[in-house]
Amino acid sequence: MQMRAAEISDAKEIAYLANLAAAGIPYFCWKLSNPTLDPWSIGVEIVRRDVGDYSYKNCLLLVDGNNVAALLNSFRLTKADTLADIEALPPVLHPLVRLENRTVGNWYINTLATSEKFRKQGCAAKMLGQADELAKLAGAKKNSLLVRSGNAGARKLYEKFGFNSVAEEKAVPFEGSLVGEYWILMEKTL
Repeated sequence: MQMRAAEISDAKEIAYLANLAAAGIPYFCWKLSNPTLDPWSIGVEIVRRDVGDYSYKNCLLLVDGNNVAALLNSFRLTKADTLADIEALPPVLHPLVRLENRTVGNWYINTLATSEKFRKQGCAAKMLGQADELAKLAGAKKNSLLVRSGNAGARKLYEKFGFNSVAEEKAVPFEGSLVGEYWILMEKTL
């Protein structure tokens, strides 16, 4: 497997993996943004943009031939969202953004996802190692990420790589989501 920068032509796979990693929240938000359009098309267009957190330009892929094995979407979080910014978002995003606001200045791992058929092969570990390198190059002192309380496997992996839980917020349920979960902010000092 090899790691490479994402290209605009990878947008469909990036959108799929981002939705997988975030428990369906992206799809739900894409659907909310314009109910007359196909949500996947909206997601792909967001990824295809040259700017923005979800831009393909903030993504690295681990590939096996023509197959995308894993996605890392990460960047240095440079500013906090205001209360007005947060309130303008769908409520499902409010706890996530409040936690993200605590990570300003850190390298933020927005999405870490492994395709189903490549799980348990060390892909996520390779991507976490790359995130450490990117953070150091950017001069960040910490790596930060969010994880669902119900994703015990991911939490265990992050703890193994030196991440600690520092805060949590109750998840806002949405159509198709699990009720009673929390979002956990985890950080690692570099």
